[in-house]
Amino acid sequence: MRTLRPISELQARTERVLREKLGTTVRVEPGDNEVELLARSFDAVVQAFTEHQEALTKADAARKRQQDELEKTVAARTLEIEAANWMLSARERQTRSITELTSLLQTVRDLDEAVHVLPQFLEPLFAPHAGALYLARPPSLNSLDVMVRWGGASPRDNFSFSDCWALRRGETYGIDASGLACPHSADFPAPGGYLCVPMFSQGVTFGLLHLAYASQAEDSVSERERRDHARSVAEQLALALANLRLREALRDQALRDPLTGVFNRRFLEETLARELAHAAREARALSVLMIDVDHFKRFNDTHGHEAGDAMLRALGRTLTEGTRAGDIVCRFGGEEFAVVLPRATVDDAVIWAERLMRRIGATVVRVAGMALPRVTVSIGLACYPQDGSDIEGLMRAADMALYEAKRAGRDRIVSAAAIHRDGAEPALPLLSEASAPAETPPKAGGT
Repeated sequence: MRTLRPISELQARTERVLREKLGTTVRVEPGDNEVELLARSFDAVVQAFTEHQEALTKADAARKRQQDELEKTVAARTLEIEAANWMLSARERQTRSITELTSLLQTVRDLDEAVHVLPQFLEPLFAPHAGALYLARPPSLNSLDVMVRWGGASPRDNFSFSDCWALRRGETYGIDASGLACPHSADFPAPGGYLCVPMFSQGVTFGLLHLAYASQAEDSVSERERRDHARSVAEQLALALANLRLREALRDQALRDPLTGVFNRRFLEETLARELAHAAREARALSVLMIDVDHFKRFNDTHGHEAGDAMLRALGRTLTEGTRAGDIVCRFGGEEFAVVLPRATVDDAVIWAERLMRRIGATVVRVAGMALPRVTVSIGLACYPQDGSDIEGLMRAADMALYEAKRAGRDRIVSAAAIHRDGAEPALPLLSEASAPAETPPKAGGT
């Protein structure tokens, strides 16, 4: 009895654990005694605990897999966010660079100055890829000239619209390492392909942005971002450069004579003041030629105003082509022109005046297929500092010399220095016939 009672109690407790804790029971077989029932109960407990442990192990493994997947997802998402943040930062940098570039282009004086500014911005914007920027050549705008290049690029200096598929189609055109290439890109190696982006201003093709990629885009998204970035830059460049060219044109119109194309009197006064300041600072000479067409009213009355205008245009071209790059040719008024010769002494100015007289004398002007009679000019010259130390004094001296050339018989050169020295007819001689054997010199008086 003392043994069976503990077995009964143990059996009862075991069944209670099975029922309440493990959710199961032990099936009682006919003829089972308490020991056998207890043994089966223990077996059931062990099995239940084993199954429970296996379930816990599986659940733990599942949780671990879920955790691993979650960590991978978080890591991937983190990389995506970092990439997106990097891309956003890159775009912000690009936007700032573009904004800074367009702002700077609003302050440059002309396209020549812009040429020195643009590579400093465009190369970082498109690194590590090479590229070039072309502008349409006025007035026909059917060909382009390279404006700037960067990244070691050596594209053609110029080409026609028909040599670029983007210009012919009026939209962005690009290829990868293979594909139908534009003829103008034949000498422009691009291992990763290239992209041509037309630049438009008020519906007119203004230029072209050409990019030569060092490597291919990794995927379609990268390729799209490349194109979008290039288009954005091209749009801003087109707007800024078109405004710059317009400012140049307006400034040019304000400073040039509309008939002859040379500078006007306003520009002469502004430039001469600057050149005199340079001459004073550097202690160097500067000369001014005042040139007047002889008997121009008679020429106009005889041949008509159209012929007179044609003659003045030809005279403007002749003076521009016959002077140095740094010299300044202006129409002073009517048939009178002025030429500023920086760094020219009196002797230098006489030589230049003689050359110009010979060129003018050899100029043939045709109107309606008919050659007009050739004209002669009278030239008065003055030199800084001996003939005048400011604009008013120097121009007055040159004008007095011109008046003296007219009084002395026209078709000659007179210097202000000769007037002061001789007080008489001071027409300057031309170069000797030995120095110009093929030309007939104009009339000359004493120096």
